[in-house]
Amino acid sequence: MCGKGTCNMKKVAVWTIAAAAGLLVAGLLFPKVGSHLSVAWHRIGAKFDKAVSPEWEIDRLKTELAKIEDDIKKSFGPVADQAVEVERLQKDIKDQRARLDEQKKAILTMKEDLEKGTRSIVYAGTEYSADTIRTKLSHDFETYKVGEKGLQTKEEQLKLKQTALEAARQRLDEMKSTKQQLEVEVARLETELQTVRMEQAKADTKASFDDTRLGQTKEDVQHLADRIASMREELKLQAQYQGPKDVDVTQKVKSKDVVKDVDDYFGNKADKVVEQK
Repeated sequence: MCGKGTCNMKKVAVWTIAAAAGLLVAGLLFPKVGSHLSVAWHRIGAKFDKAVSPEWEIDRLKTELAKIEDDIKKSFGPVADQAVEVERLQKDIKDQRARLDEQKKAILTMKEDLEKGTRSIVYAGTEYSADTIRTKLSHDFETYKVGEKGLQTKEEQLKLKQTALEAARQRLDEMKSTKQQLEVEVARLETELQTVRMEQAKADTKASFDDTRLGQTKEDVQHLADRIASMREELKLQAQYQGPKDVDVTQKVKSKDVVKDVDDYFGNKADKVVEQK
């Protein structure tokens, strides 16, 4: 079982996949119709977008935002590894610089002692010949230069890793900031959609109420008009088929007698009156 909206979405998805498969096959069989297929696919996509309800799209966006949160969390590990590597390299550089500083001091000391021109030199209670110290100085100096180049290489590596780490942190910050902005925007759209739905519901209710009232009033007016027309028709039928009621035949006879009486009474006077007029 599924809701009406869910079933409709499934049907649209199935038809969209079927249409896409059909267009792909047609494109492979008839390469010349590629542009027509592109237009058709665009129209199918437009219809699919219209078939998707705003509520469905908001739920989809919320799901995508949740996935983005998971992506951000997955990035914590690599960024943390980069940070640890930078810290380790910083410590190595610090330790190596300290060792080079000690080597430099020893090299400068042997150099100064050799410059004095003595045949032997005493270090920590032990006497060494000048040739031995000169040999050691040469060896330590070469070792120092190699170590210094290694230090420079590590410092360059540190700069690159620090730059990469900073970029990764900025990327994380941007992702978090953008995600938060999108969450606010989706929440705003959801609230706006709810407002629109409420207004639509009010408008639908009002329209339905008004239509019912208008239709009922129109029906009542027509019913009244029919009643009046029926009453008028009934009067016509009564006048046509029933004739005058309660005719007094004696009154008719009496009227004839009255005419004769008038004629007898006035005689020729009545004719003269008519002629004068």
